[in-house]
Order: sequence, then structure tokens, then C-alpha cells
Amino acid sequence: MTITPYLKKRNTSDNYGIINLRITKNRKSEYHSLKINLKEKFWNDNRKEVRKNDEVDYITINEKINDEIEKLKKQQKIDEPELLGKKNVSFIQYFRNYLDELTSLKKLGTYKKYNTTLQHLTEFIKKDGKTDLKFSDVDYLLIENFDKYLQKLHLKSNTRNGY
Repeated sequence: MTITPYLKKRNTSDNYGIINLRITKNRKSEYHSLKINLKEKFWNDNRKEVRKNDEVDYITINEKINDEIEKLKKQQKIDEPELLGKKNVSFIQYFRNYLDELTSLKKLGTYKKYNTTLQHLTEFIKKDGKTDLKFSDVDYLLIENFDKYLQKLHLKSNTRNGY
């Protein structure tokens, strides 16, 4: 997740803009307005902050931008548990949770493809007598063996690569 401050103007000819934050997560952007009007000449687009000047209180505005960024980052950490840092977390359960998220976002085409992948993966680990797969179990050898399993099912190369 990245949070980038920027000055949003209604028209390119406008002299004023509103400071916003662009929150990008999983290649999707959301926008959060700080409701601060600012002349374009006071905004440093390279450093993403208000320039030093005598006309506006640049220190207070820059602090507000940084405080809002920190607040959004803390909120994100609460909303999203750190699953990847824990090796004993179930990869299968993580996959199912992701499928639920796809359903709620109404991404049905992606859901169908990933659901089929999950079905093949669970059948693959069942042949070894396992019912679950941990993140620590996922490595290059597992992926190679999964690919060989898919070959035995007579799936074409592009289909296997998609799974």
C-alpha cells in the first residue's frame, strides 16, 4: 500500500487546488481529501509537500499531511492482518479468504479461475494425505510437483501456467 499526497485541480487552468491523498492498494486507488485549498505555486510536486513561503503556514499543512498519512497506515494495519509474516498460517485458508473477497467485489471471472486453481491444489495435496498447506510448505519443489500433477490431468501449458 502506498499513500501519495498531491494537489488536485478541477481544471488545468486553475490557480488553486485541494490537497488530496491517493491510497493505492493492490493496484487500485482510492482518494482522500484533506480539504485544504492551496495555490498551485506553493505546492512542490516533486517532494509532495507545501513549499517554504511566507504567505501560508507550510509547516502546519505539511504536518497535517504527514499525520493523516500515518493515521491511514495505522488503520490499514488494523484492517489487514499480517498473514505472510507467519509461516504456520494456512495457505488454503488464506486462498479461501481471498476468494470470499473476490466474491464481495463481484469479480466473478477471476473468482472462477482461482476457485478452479484451489480445487486442483486441494486434490493435489490430498494425494499426499494432507488436508492443509502452510505458507512454509510453499516452495519451488511444490510448484514443480503441482505442475507435473496438472500435466497428468492433460492440461495445456497455458492453463497450467495460469493455475
